[in-house]
Amino acid sequence: MNLLLAWKPLAVALLIGFVAGCVVTNKWWQASEAAELQRSIEHGAEKAAGLEIQLELLQREARETNRRYANETRKDAYRCPLPSDGLRLLNEARTAAKPDR
Repeated sequence: MNLLLAWKPLAVALLIGFVAGCVVTNKWWQASEAAELQRSIEHGAEKAAGLEIQLELLQREARETNRRYANETRKDAYRCPLPSDGLRLLNEARTAAKPDR
């Protein structure tokens, strides 16, 4: 009878040890996943910062190109000396001269 009573506390202690081991393993696993996730977030932030710098440079270059384009097209060489009616007449004559295809 003593042997029968002695195995129950031993089984309970074994069960508690097993559950505690599972809890510790789970906590360790979660901590390693959290550390990996944190490294991934930091790497993404570094990459995003680099892309933001590239984006800013491209936007600055686009603004400069647009400014130069606007300045260039304001020159008199690009202005049409004909009034709009004259352009309409020229376009009508050009389309009338084309053979049908």
